[in-house]
Amino acid sequence: MASRWLLVVLTLGLAGLPLGAEDPAVKPAAGQRFAVVHAMEYEYDRPVTLGPHVLRLFPQAWAPGTVTASDLAVTFPGKHAIRKQLDLDGNLVAAVEFDGPTKAVAFRNRLVVAMSAPPPEPRPAPHAAAFPFAYTADEAKRLAPFLEVPSDPGPKLANYSAGVARDHLSSVGWLADLTRKLHKEVKCFTRDGEGVLSPEETLTTGGSCRDLAWVQIQLLRRKGVAARFVSGYQIPPWARGPEKKAHPAELHAWVEAYLPGAGWVGLDPTAGKAVDGTYVPLAAAAVPRDAGPVEGTFLVSPPVPNALAKSNLKYRVTVEPLGPAVTP
Repeated sequence: MASRWLLVVLTLGLAGLPLGAEDPAVKPAAGQRFAVVHAMEYEYDRPVTLGPHVLRLFPQAWAPGTVTASDLAVTFPGKHAIRKQLDLDGNLVAAVEFDGPTKAVAFRNRLVVAMSAPPPEPRPAPHAAAFPFAYTADEAKRLAPFLEVPSDPGPKLANYSAGVARDHLSSVGWLADLTRKLHKEVKCFTRDGEGVLSPEETLTTGGSCRDLAWVQIQLLRRKGVAARFVSGYQIPPWARGPEKKAHPAELHAWVEAYLPGAGWVGLDPTAGKAVDGTYVPLAAAAVPRDAGPVEGTFLVSPPVPNALAKSNLKYRVTVEPLGPAVTP
């Protein structure tokens, strides 16, 4: 990574999590607690000065589950300050400022999340009960960033969009059908690289969860449905058993579509299903880069004209079952 470049980490690569129907035996009961630990360490090949960083690692107020503990730690050789604030999308984030040069910085976030019962089926307003539907003028104005589409979608996206059902008696059913269709027809695999593939690339070769999410967002917007990109965690099936140990996991990505009267409805094309109480959203935005877990800049220290610095990231996410919440 060159100095002065924006550092955006999108290591949202887990391909599977639950695919299709899940075994009821591994579904967490309401109140079941899990500890999610997300550690990231950046190393630089020469001393650098870090600009302000934004960490999108806090579960949002609209998360299905309940956060019972949250602990963010920053390891840095000099002074640093952390403050919580809201970003332009209304996400709760941590703004971190650093003082002094370094060759490394590390972030560790630990959450304890109590799972919720499955959410009820969305109930849209009458004017959005069937598909297609139209937003009111006020809705369309406020949702404009989530309705933007490129002027040239590319032939594969255009052809795929043409194959999506044009109408449905239920807008909720139409969303579910599209989510299942992508799950069945687009290959999904683990991909560690940064960024998000274009829909043309994903529809050609497949992609990771973030790539499938971006394809679904573009399809929804082409059909006149506002959609946003969500990053976060999902408690994976292999971590839901009785054994209390740390299980490997990953960041995950999914989609939210706006239905008047029902709000933002969560959809996971990787799993081919609606979002349930096992999902923990960390950030939602109109474009993937604004939902990445870490964003910031760095410069060679002391500054040298045309000098470049490279960074290397090591990261790990684990999920550990803790048992049910204790009630007084």
